[in-house]
Amino acid sequence: FGSDRTVFIPLEGNNMAMRQMEPKWYHGRDLMQPVGEAKNIIKQLGIKIVVVDDTGVGGGVTDALREWVNTTPEYKHVRIIAVNFGGVSEHPEEFLNIKAEILWGLREQLREGTIQILDKGSLLAELPTLKYKYTSKQQLQIVSKEEMKKKGIRSPDFTDALALARHGLMMVSRKNTVMIDKQPGVLGNVRSKKF
Repeated sequence: FGSDRTVFIPLEGNNMAMRQMEPKWYHGRDLMQPVGEAKNIIKQLGIKIVVVDDTGVGGGVTDALREWVNTTPEYKHVRIIAVNFGGVSEHPEEFLNIKAEILWGLREQLREGTIQILDKGSLLAELPTLKYKYTSKQQLQIVSKEEMKKKGIRSPDFTDALALARHGLMMVSRKNTVMIDKQPGVLGNVRSKKF
């Protein structure tokens, strides 16, 4: 929507090792376009988890996908997870919001080399543009898209999608005692330091 892109990044693996699959993206379509694309990806790849950036207009995508999985028997097993980037972190003493926590987790996994990513879209170009800073309470905060855009830096849509997919796999891995390998996840959509 607008100048930002809608990005889908399928990811497979578990909390020990993840591998990105072929991403899809486009610009400025209507609200139902991401819903249709998500349905196609779920059908084609056997996706079990869809993580949607529920901030702003993403709520409509979340609602439509939940309605579809709840009324379509063969897809009732698909779990739709809504994430509002401004929401509360599980570790509020460390992170200002869930966005900071999710993106920092992706950063750490990239540093550890336990996630394989593809050189597709603008993902590799976006990663080094992310910056963080600390609040007065010493909480890690990701520099906002608005601040980035003022400096001529494009919205990190591919990075957000990858971080959301990773978050979905991590949520499932933490709640299950038995690891299921090859479980795909999909996505929709102070000091300043480089990410």
